Amino acid sequence: MPTINPNFANEIIKFGAKDFNLCFNCGNCTAICSLSTNDETFPRELIRYSTLGLEDELKSSLKPWLCYYCGECSTHCPRQANPGELMMSLRRWLTAQYDWTGLSGLLYKNLWAYILAMITVLGATIGLSYFSGYS
Repeated sequence: MPTINPNFANEIIKFGAKDFNLCFNCGNCTAICSLSTNDETFPRELIRYSTLGLEDELKSSLKPWLCYYCGECSTHCPRQANPGELMMSLRRWLTAQYDWTGLSGLLYKNLWAYILAMITVLGATIGLSYFSGYS
């Protein structure tokens, strides 16, 4: 029996999925998605897993990685639940789950940490190019 995390919706919102709880399971996203088949209800299945808090099902699925974020599902959603953004947020969440350093979760959820990391990378790039003689 799968375990249910009742706080999963709040957790996935931190990764960018703001409106996925607006979904009322109409199926427009599945009807328009080119990855959906008669046997697979993509992305509706992942929306349902996220709403119910089925973390184990999401972790074992490869489906979040299949979405190429064309935006058709979000465009045709009558409730503006933005299923495409949920797919991106699930990828961010999965990356944070499998990252043993914890840096990806910090960068995804904390804007200041992200800005500091970008400034550090930019500074290192400029410093390396300056000291190696490139101008």
